[in-house]
Amino acid sequence: MRQSLCYVCWTDRQAVAALLRPIYTAASEPVARAALAAMAASPYAARYPDIVPMWDRHWEGLAPALQYPPEIRRVLYTTNAIESLNSALRKPLKARGHIPNDDAALKLLYLALRNIQQQWKAQPAKEWRAALPHLELLIGARLPDPL
Repeated sequence: MRQSLCYVCWTDRQAVAALLRPIYTAASEPVARAALAAMAASPYAARYPDIVPMWDRHWEGLAPALQYPPEIRRVLYTTNAIESLNSALRKPLKARGHIPNDDAALKLLYLALRNIQQQWKAQPAKEWRAALPHLELLIGARLPDPL
């Protein structure tokens, strides 16, 4: 989605995003293909000719995600948790100007992860709570025990 919108001017972003949203939120692959065909038939496809071929090129990567329930898809395509974790790990390292050795850096990262886990226990993510029963059915014993 982000890559598609980088081709679009600011005034058309909402309209193009509204045309692309039914593709990745579709209930099945044929419905997503129909939504992509609707995007290809829209006037925005002529105005931004790189978007539809890009979705076609990456379809093999998108199609397996369409087989999962919407709760799991939301967990798959969101990067908020990853970006939040990276930010929380960078913060203690950036606050210190000099770290004497690798063990000191590992200790800082360990303490940061411990604090982050405590926050996760206090406020579990909504998406994960909805996706957990589906993940248990799909991968069963490979799912680690909750903290």
